[in-house]
Amino acid sequence: MILEMAYESEKAMTHIIIHLLGPFEVSLNGEPLTKFRSDKVRALLAYLCVESDGAHRREKLAGLLWPDFPETHARTNLRRTLSDLRDVIGDRVEQGNALPSANLLRITRQTIQFNLESEAWVDVKTIIKTLAAAHPTIADLEAGVACCRGEFMAGFSIPDNTIFEEWLLFQRERFSRLTLDALQRLIEAYATEGAYTRALPHAWRQVKLDPVSEKAHRQLMRILTYDGQTSKALAQYETCREILLEEMGIEPSEETAALYRLIKNGELTASEQEKIRLPAFLVEGEGAEDKRAVFVDRESELTRLNQSLVQVLAGQGHVV
Repeated sequence: MILEMAYESEKAMTHIIIHLLGPFEVSLNGEPLTKFRSDKVRALLAYLCVESDGAHRREKLAGLLWPDFPETHARTNLRRTLSDLRDVIGDRVEQGNALPSANLLRITRQTIQFNLESEAWVDVKTIIKTLAAAHPTIADLEAGVACCRGEFMAGFSIPDNTIFEEWLLFQRERFSRLTLDALQRLIEAYATEGAYTRALPHAWRQVKLDPVSEKAHRQLMRILTYDGQTSKALAQYETCREILLEEMGIEPSEETAALYRLIKNGELTASEQEKIRLPAFLVEGEGAEDKRAVFVDRESELTRLNQSLVQVLAGQGHVV
């Protein structure tokens, strides 16, 4: 509850809130904005929010939204769509005299860009920032997971525009992976400190989002067992088996079957010795100067690789 309140408080401090993870929703000063004149207006706002690292030339945006139109016609449509967007979000402060945070968009005769200094809160930026951080806390991960309400722009489509549809599909895959990554890291963080009850809702959600992932099923089976729900853990194996047979025509891997046998034989337990104390940076409210020893295994290396992958997906490529 405290984490949810902090998440809502962060949004409350901004004057415009944009949800793209799940159904497209925008609100201004707490009031939903519903007078978008077309899906192209929504598409333009979504694209600028996600691709906010640089300014976009007008001819590029025109080609994205009207790929089959002559350039002159496409740019005319872009001008009208941009005007409609500015009307609906109230983005009409004169840019030459405005404070950096006054407008949602930065507009010149040649380019358009989402204003990163604006007071807008955008859910996709929250999850990217959370997972790209070197040491996100449990509270950070909770906030990131909370903003992932569903598929990127769920139910949205521009059927006659292959270029935009391809971009939309890529973003859906990208943010699906980011959501699963955030869930996995949050589950591991809670499990590491023995907070299995707090880990369980996230473990269930991970399986629901990626039902053919044996890794997700195994993680849920372990958490259920550690939480004393052995019968549910065994039933989850059968659920996993049914899904794999129906969706892929295969049996669970030996690793999953071996885990099932361990649980069935009562050989998988979470003793106090197996509970590893979290580093200070992962525990909300603990100081960074904690000097107590921290157990480190290969999970840290895997986490760093996952973080690198997240950064690559966010356009921050580098060598590992």
